Amino acid sequence: MHIIHGQFKKKKLLMPPPTLTRPTSQSIKESIFNVLRHRYNFNFEGKNVLDGCCGSGSIGIEMMSLGAQAIFVDESKKALDIVQKNLNAIEKKARILCCDILKIPTNPCHSMDLIFLDPPYHKKIIPDILASLKQRRWINDSTLCVLEAQENYMLDKCCIKEYGQTVVSFGFSKT
Repeated sequence: MHIIHGQFKKKKLLMPPPTLTRPTSQSIKESIFNVLRHRYNFNFEGKNVLDGCCGSGSIGIEMMSLGAQAIFVDESKKALDIVQKNLNAIEKKARILCCDILKIPTNPCHSMDLIFLDPPYHKKIIPDILASLKQRRWINDSTLCVLEAQENYMLDKCCIKEYGQTVVSFGFSKT
């Protein structure tokens, strides 16, 4: 796995063992960024993003490579150790939260411009995560949401892309 775009293009990323996480494939990652760029005209420069259930952090680090400030959330200390090593490799700092994303602390600052969620498919907790993030001021109606799952989630101004058993929903939270 490597960074596809931006300042750190072609930089290799460490991955947690496959028993710990299910990484987003390179081709799906490329497609996600194409949709964000071309359908939503999303410019990452200076934006605040959250990579939830982040695993290796490859999505958030890709966003950082394009100029975003990222926050990484995962309940696995081992996964977050990999995120920290990947951040060290690109000589960047980011906020890392080791917690269950459903119990994330209240955001003391402003809402995120974009969130990416990729929880374990079998848990089917994306609606609960969105409600929790909204209640805790991480997202608002103008936060662009990118949700990777096995089913689609109807969001406001929604775009849905299917890749085999993986479905990525883009849009704004209705919760």
